[in-house]
Amino acid sequence: MNFDPQPFDILMGLGNWGIILGVVVGLAVVIGLLASLLLYRGRLFQAFGSQSGRLMREAIDVSPRRVWALTVLTFRESVRRKALMVGVVFALLFMFAGWFLSNTNTRAEMQVKVHVSFVLTAISFLLLPMVLLLACWGLPEDIKARSLHTVVTKPARRHEVYLGRILGFSLIGTLLLAFMGLAGYVWIVRQVPPDAQNELVCRVPVYGELSFLDQTGAPRKRGINVGDVWEFRSFIAGGTKAAGVYTFKNVTPERMGNQLHLESRFEVFRTHKGNQKQGVMCEFHLVNDLRTQTAHHLASARKFETLEEKLRQGIFKTVKTGPNPKDRVEGAADAMRAIAGGIEGRQITFTSTNYRRIQEGYAAFADLMLPLKDKVKGDASWIDDMATQARACAQAAEARKQDEIVEPLKRLADAFEEHSEQLQELLVDKVYRHTPPFPVPEFRESYQTVIDPEKIKTIQYHVSGKSELQHGNLFTELVHGGTLKVHLICLEPGQYVGMARPDLFIRLPDYQFWVGYTKALAGIWLLMVLVVTLGVTASTFLKGPVATLLTFVVIILGSSFHDFLDKLVKGEVDSAGTLESAYRLVNHQNPRTEIAPRGHEIMQGVDESLKAGLWVVHKIVPNFDNYKVVPYVANGFDVPWNSALLPALLTTLGFLLPCLFIGYLSLALRELEEK
Repeated sequence: MNFDPQPFDILMGLGNWGIILGVVVGLAVVIGLLASLLLYRGRLFQAFGSQSGRLMREAIDVSPRRVWALTVLTFRESVRRKALMVGVVFALLFMFAGWFLSNTNTRAEMQVKVHVSFVLTAISFLLLPMVLLLACWGLPEDIKARSLHTVVTKPARRHEVYLGRILGFSLIGTLLLAFMGLAGYVWIVRQVPPDAQNELVCRVPVYGELSFLDQTGAPRKRGINVGDVWEFRSFIAGGTKAAGVYTFKNVTPERMGNQLHLESRFEVFRTHKGNQKQGVMCEFHLVNDLRTQTAHHLASARKFETLEEKLRQGIFKTVKTGPNPKDRVEGAADAMRAIAGGIEGRQITFTSTNYRRIQEGYAAFADLMLPLKDKVKGDASWIDDMATQARACAQAAEARKQDEIVEPLKRLADAFEEHSEQLQELLVDKVYRHTPPFPVPEFRESYQTVIDPEKIKTIQYHVSGKSELQHGNLFTELVHGGTLKVHLICLEPGQYVGMARPDLFIRLPDYQFWVGYTKALAGIWLLMVLVVTLGVTASTFLKGPVATLLTFVVIILGSSFHDFLDKLVKGEVDSAGTLESAYRLVNHQNPRTEIAPRGHEIMQGVDESLKAGLWVVHKIVPNFDNYKVVPYVANGFDVPWNSALLPALLTTLGFLLPCLFIGYLSLALRELEEK
């Protein structure tokens, strides 16, 4: 898989939307004041206020009956303009497509991918240009033919004409989308070869977070770059301690269906041929790294950096290495007391983010400690006491009472010091090695491993520093606090295995194919509504050809250059600013030539102000990458709500309101006698 689903940040999106909406409204007010100044001079504010009041009253006065009548009229005009011929072209296209797509020599999943991609891509390429032309040419053609005059002379408001156009074009597009989607679904089910029918599913993946261990076993953020320009995947070296570490959250028997179903697609880089038929041998290690989880939760606030370092020196290491384990755990206790003293002496002040992370971290730590009671020989009440103190820290952080964190933190430090040896014994790694080793092909074929309910109940694992096998239950022995770590180890020296975050996932029970297919059609529908809105808005102040060109340019910028604009705004592109580049170009200077400090500062200041304007342009142009849902269904995955459909829905709604505002003002202030 070459896509990496990321949850949509709603708060950041709403913030950016509010800024852009404010910019649009501000520009409208400035333009309105300038127009009033030119037309009314001395009665500037009086005229501006009266016109603004009239426009606001008209905008609020919307009749659903009139809007629906105009919607039906727009629909009928679209039918008369042969819009439904797109369905005929779609039918003719699919009458002969099966001759060229079916190939029994292709792998089953590739056959499904080709058929599904062809259907959804064909629907998009036929539907979107049609609604684009209708939306951009509808109003200008009616104004040119003067047919719109018979409408605006009636009680219908101009913004109702605008709404009727958007709804009418969206209605004709929805009808065509429903027809083509249903025909395409039937065609896929009938055309996919029988041996590939089992691949017509929607996998429901649970992705984790990816980190790495280097060849010595030390943690690092990324793996090795083997020379690829595209750094989507990082590689680990075979025959060493290097590993890719996947961390999965909320792993529970109820959610997993009482089984663990892992699916992976990795990439191989060979330094020698090896066994070409077998592939590169790898192994999964299911790791209960309780020490890492404990350190993470206890060091959950930025101010706890000293504590985190002590924990890394102590609890992160095994009993067999380094100094006395008691000294290392006591070092963590000393760090806790130092933090408590810093709070008492007003040397440490928490922010709202610190409070939130402390609350979440210590609540999770309390839940993490309780399962250890069954492992303690003798009195285990001290574990309950540690959990109680951790919850007290969490409650104080939730209430934003910094001083109340001090006492529970000191008691937690005392417990760490008193029971340091027992804690060191309890907080050790448990590893279940998936056997036998599995081969990773060079072309990223899917590999699946399922630990069924029976094996889950009798799973075998190793404890660090001990040779004998332990027996237990996967969800009670290797999963704590709903967290599971999976290490991928390459067994063959001289070979490298590359991985990205979505290359390994836990597979939940599958959905039927029609579920994901319907979601993909919903994504295409949202894109169609956005195109209609942009086209109709452009047609309120431009003629048909120019409105079509403007809308097409916005689509190209949003789909092909939005990432580049994003990098320019963030300063990730290694280049000088606009003014500085122009200066160097005129004076034939290369980027390394020094410029006078004073002039350089002025040019950088101007370039920064231009970058602010570029940020506004970057946010005004829709990000059409949010609508790319076809790869999910084509690769056999469900379309995720929070990283695919939700961004598409909010993008459409976010641009709908400003476009309604711009389109209404443009049409309300336009002289319809102009052709």
